[in-house]
Parts: sequence; structure tokens; C-alpha cells
Amino acid sequence: MRRYRGHAESPELHLRLLMKTPDWRRGLAWKNGKLYAFEPSSVLVMRMWPDMLAWRKTKTKPWAATRRHADERLTRDFLEPGLMERYALLRTQYGGPIRWEDCFDRMKLDFAAALPAVQTIPDRERAIAASFSDRRWHLLAMMARCPGATDLLEANPALGFALANSWVLKDPPPTQPMRAARALLRRSQGNIQAWLNLPGTERVRRILRKVDRAALSGRMLPLIQRALWRPEVQNILAHLPVINSAVIRFLTDPDCVGMLTPRFLLDVLERSIAFHVNGAPMNHHACGLWRDAIRMARTMSSTRPAELRSMQHLQRWHDGLVRDYNRYTRGLGLDGAAQLSDVPYRPPFAETFGIQPLLNFNYLCQEGREMHHCVASYHSQIVAGQYFVYRVTSPIRATLGLRRLDGEWQLDQLVEAGNAPVDVWGCDDVMRRLTESDAVHFVRDFGADVELIH
Repeated sequence: MRRYRGHAESPELHLRLLMKTPDWRRGLAWKNGKLYAFEPSSVLVMRMWPDMLAWRKTKTKPWAATRRHADERLTRDFLEPGLMERYALLRTQYGGPIRWEDCFDRMKLDFAAALPAVQTIPDRERAIAASFSDRRWHLLAMMARCPGATDLLEANPALGFALANSWVLKDPPPTQPMRAARALLRRSQGNIQAWLNLPGTERVRRILRKVDRAALSGRMLPLIQRALWRPEVQNILAHLPVINSAVIRFLTDPDCVGMLTPRFLLDVLERSIAFHVNGAPMNHHACGLWRDAIRMARTMSSTRPAELRSMQHLQRWHDGLVRDYNRYTRGLGLDGAAQLSDVPYRPPFAETFGIQPLLNFNYLCQEGREMHHCVASYHSQIVAGQYFVYRVTSPIRATLGLRRLDGEWQLDQLVEAGNAPVDVWGCDDVMRRLTESDAVHFVRDFGADVELIH
């Protein structure tokens, strides 16, 4: 990076110099009440509280309003009240004030810009937004512009989340969702439910209050909406003390609803483990078992149990299908196996030490037999480019599954023999080694110097 030498001491001048440096292509900057996020091929401008407006420009597209890209910047650690302030205090006590040399350190400059940006948000609203795992920008925008939104999000988080994302549930979507939210917040929660095309009953209101904030996402809202119109789903949810992401995954699967029992879902709740790897939520073990079991049952035209009574019941059904499926793939015959193996798999990441891509159906079947799981049942998804499987041999023997969501590859599962899950630290280490081995470095310039919006 080219360095500017001189006697200028103004932080604002330092920032201007950095922005004009041709090699400076990533980082945050805070100026005139706006947070600027620079990337190699785009610039994002966020006007913080109480406006909560954002615009983005790329090399090929002009400035346009955006919510999604601003939301991606507002991580939980970014918003959690006191977290960045404590870091700033430690930084000042043990590292001293930011010096001229530090202005060329991206992490320090990003932190210096992010801290005043999040401090514009009141602690109460900041804490509420940080407690959700998705669309935090949307929630802050509603709390800033709609009186009563903060109270609703505290009293009924799921209903408040749905109101902040009303266009996901309404057909046609509202043209002015914030104006509609302001009017609805003066009415009862039942009226808000009805406007959002949810059952406007007291029973559904109580069910919504049980939904864990971390389980809510824009993608799941329409699925939850359809599920709540089913009386059998309401009957099951009425018996649960909490509704987390694992429960929602089961109840939004139309193939599964008829097999569910309150006892099974209570068992799932007790065993639920929520954690994230590289920012992506891991699937709960029960959800993975169900998904694999139903896929194997369809492939072999096998019967399914009338109901799921417990996690042990699901595990036994799944393990029986694994044994049958591995025998099924072995019995395809030479012609069938050769025909499937002729279809090449295209790995999203290159091979690295201890992580090898499985490049055809034969390797996939061999991995399933060695590890006693059903990885061979992912063949059609791999051919479609929606899934990929790696053999992990170091530091542990495991099977890695990646799923493609919204054009990006995310960790779906990392399991040892017999589908035993690997702990979060092992997952993080494997994903880091895999992605770093295939890192892409952008070398193009963004173009002309960015003009700050005043």
C-alpha cells in the first residue's frame, strides 16, 4: 500500500488520503453521519439512526437503495450494546489512542468508523436488533420511523419481525410498508396478524410469542405463514414451551407434518444445539436425519412410519434406511453404477491437505459405506450443482457437505462415522482451510475516486 508522508494530523484528512489511495479497496469510513463500506467492486453508504437509509453503487450499476447489503453489515457483534465500547476501552488503556500509522491498518480503521456509527442507535433498540439473526437493518428502520414498534418487538418478537418485513407475506406487497406499519401499530396484535395474512386469533398470537428470535428469517416467514393456517400445526405448537429453528424446519415441511407428535418435538427441543460456523447457522441434527431419511425412502420407494415418537425412533428409522440404501447402491449392477459414474462432479473448492472432493458417484458410494451414512443419496443434488461432498482425513476422519444457498456455498454438515456431528471448532477449522485454499483475490480497480455524498 502506498503511504502518504507529511505533517497532517487531522483524522478527516487521513481518511481523505486513504480514500484517494489507489490500493485502498476495502474498509469502513464514518463521515457526516454516514457509514461508508468500500469493497473492490462496490461502495455502500448507510445513513444511520434515526434515518436508516442505505444506497449501493457497483462498477456496472448506479446508486440504488438497498436493505439487504446494509443488513449484511449489521452483524450481532456489531450491534450488541457495550461490546464494541468495551473493546474501545481496552484498546485505549493498553494500546493508546489511534496513531497516524494505525490509519493504514484496515481493522483499526474499520473499528474507528464502526463505533461512532452504532453509538447513534439507542441502547434499547440496539439490543433488540442484536437479538435477531436476520434482517436487523429492517427492524431498526421500523423502530426508528414507527412509534410503538419497539414495544411490539419486545412483546411479540415474531409478529414485530413479520411487520418489519410485510412485503414478504403480502400479495401484492405494500407500496409504503412503513406507513402501513405506523397505522397498524395503533391497533391490536390480532388486527396486525390479519393484515399480514396470518390467522387473527388469540391462539396464533400466543404461538407467535413462543418463537425464538434467532429462528426468524425472511426466507422462513412465508413457510411459517402457510404452516399456521393448518389446524394440526396449531395443535402441536400449542403444547410447546418454545419454538426454535429445529421445530420450525419440521413444521414447515409438508411431508413431515402428518408424522409429528408433541412428544417428538419436545425431544428435539431438549437436544437442540444452536451455533454458527463462518456466520452460517448449522442444521440441527434431527433435521438432517429427517431430510436424509425421507430422501432415501423416496429413492427406494420405502414405507415410512405413521408418526415420529422420539429422536431415538427417528434415529432407528434413519439407520435402517442407511443400511438398505448402501445395499441398494451396491446392487445397482455394473451398468447402472457405470452410467451414474459417467456424470462428473464439479467441486466448488479445490483439493487441499486433508480435504478431498468426491468427483463421481463411485467415490460417493464408497464414502457412504466407509462412514456408515447416506451421503450417496445426494447424487442428484450434486449433479444439479446445489450440493457437494468432500472426504476429510485430517485432523479427523469425517465427511463434509456443502449446500449452495443464494449463490453461495455454505457448510451444511460435517460428520464422523455414523453421522456423529463434529464440534463447532472442528467445523470452523475445516471450512477455513477449504476456503482459504481457493481464495480469490480481486485485482481490478474500482474506477474513479468515490465522491462522498453530503
